[in-house]
Formats: sequence, structure tokens, C-alpha cells
Amino acid sequence: MCTLPPHIDFDYKNWCLNERVKGISEIEMEIYEIVKDADFNNLFTSLSDNLDSLCLTRNQIINFCLKYPRHLIMEGPSNFFLTKKDFNKPAKAENLFVAHVYVYSDGLDINGYFHHFDNADILHSDYRHRVIVPKVE
Repeated sequence: MCTLPPHIDFDYKNWCLNERVKGISEIEMEIYEIVKDADFNNLFTSLSDNLDSLCLTRNQIINFCLKYPRHLIMEGPSNFFLTKKDFNKPAKAENLFVAHVYVYSDGLDINGYFHHFDNADILHSDYRHRVIVPKVE
């Protein structure tokens, strides 16, 4: 259980991730645990061919982390959220980023790092990474 006031550090500015999205309401989310080794492209396209439907805004990611810290993996393994550099453009590899969120158990201390969507590094299933996306109907 989190005992300290939340601290959130996402390096949006240095990644030039600008968010000018209005009228985003709270949405239902789904949480998946990686059970098969995959890169970001294979991971997210296995959930939906419409990558736009899987993208979350900065505020949606932060709000989820604050509201549902128990759904995030603490210490070690990570939580992944798909986002865009520019929400006015389509979800193409050059516009997609993955927020890699670490949460520490001594309080809600969230550090978010970003990876380019086309990063070919393999996420290994034995680390139990989590992927959090909007519920796809």
C-alpha cells in the first residue's frame, strides 16, 4: 500500500511529446501480462490492428497510475502504455512511443521512460511485464 504522497516523473519535454488533446474522458482499461516474448510492434498489434484505439494520453496514463496503483507491477518488472507524439496524426511507427512505467513500493513514485515504438528489443515473458490499454470493443 502506498504511504507517501505520489511523485510522478515523466520526461515528456525532452522526448518532444506534446499533448494537446481536449475532451478526453475516463475510459475502461484492460491489463495484460506478457506471456510470450515479443517486441513492441508484435505486442501491441496482437491486441488490435487499430493502434489508434490503444493509445493513451499523458493524463490518462497518469490518472490510471494514481487511481489504480495496485494494478501496476511494483519493483522490477514494468508497466507499458502506448502513446503518441502528436494526437492529431495517425498511429504510425514514427508517431508512436511506449511509456515504460516503474513503480516503487515505498510510495507511489512513478518514473516514466519512453521507447520508440519500432524499438526491436525483445520483452521477455519471464519478467511478467504488464501492458495497459483502453478496452477494445
